[in-house]
Amino acid sequence: MIDFKREHAPNRRQLEDGVWVEVAGARFLLASTNSLRYDAALNLYSKEHTYELQRGEIDPAVAKELDLKSFAVLIRDWEKVGWDGKAVKCTYDNALMLLKNCPDITKQLRIKAAKTSLYMPSAADVGNSKAS
Repeated sequence: MIDFKREHAPNRRQLEDGVWVEVAGARFLLASTNSLRYDAALNLYSKEHTYELQRGEIDPAVAKELDLKSFAVLIRDWEKVGWDGKAVKCTYDNALMLLKNCPDITKQLRIKAAKTSLYMPSAADVGNSKAS
């Protein structure tokens, strides 16, 4: 028998609240693209462009902006992040600025946020959890 909860079901709290990941020497508390947080952001930022999105007629620059705004909500905190020689506090606006200006970092964060295995419960979590 395959225990799907143990082997394939991610921890819902970790999907939403995030896990610490390292990218380019900095650490990011990153929620998952499989989270309700991400779905809500996509819905919020896409709302005024529903017609264009449904018809496939959205301007690529607008689509990219909507995507980055939605992804920025997944960056919950960070450590060792600086800009222009100064430490930068983790805020939504600063996360969005980082994503817009550092495409390589954005790509690495996207890969990690989509990697469900990062959000899997440990064996202790599964044994002690009533419902993850």
